Amino acid sequence: MENDLEPLMIANTDRNTRNNIARIWPCGKCSILLGLCHLFIGIFLLIFDIITNNISEIAFAATSSLTFIVCAILAFIASNLKCEIFFRRLDRTSQLLLLFISLFAIALTIIMFIDSVVVINHNCDLNNCYQRKNIIYFVILSISLIELTICLITLFVCFRSLRKAYGVTKARSPYSTLIEGNYQLFKIIPRLFKFFDDINKT
Repeated sequence: MENDLEPLMIANTDRNTRNNIARIWPCGKCSILLGLCHLFIGIFLLIFDIITNNISEIAFAATSSLTFIVCAILAFIASNLKCEIFFRRLDRTSQLLLLFISLFAIALTIIMFIDSVVVINHNCDLNNCYQRKNIIYFVILSISLIELTICLITLFVCFRSLRKAYGVTKARSPYSTLIEGNYQLFKIIPRLFKFFDDINKT
């Protein structure tokens, strides 16, 4: 038969082909959700600091808000690989950058938290708990706690992804990515995305 004479197509496993493969991040949907949270809090903190900085005079609010926005951008880059032709292994690079920027953001949120607590306690000792400056610091305290939680979740999701612990029941949920399984049982090979190779076409 003619079909029997046709050669079998096998995957090319040489080193050049492997270099043209980008790995798709299975936890990309988690990264979109985390990126939206980082972006919303970063923009809100930036606007809030611009309006109230003459009263609060917080030194790290603007830096923190810009760091949160950078976290959001890196999370969006890691979530969906649309630039594979220009950047190879973009998923792992963006995850590493997101990991380190999240650590820096955690340090900034801790500084804001301690600064807010010190000011609120000092003013409350003087029976001025309900003055405008204390309310502003209470809002910043709340923002720092929320962002600290989001940064910790981002940190764990990136760490699990870098350890190739993708095998969760629902990878779209950051919560399930955090709680399910150990690293060895869920260590699987992610899907591969192959580029269009003009040489192979010819």
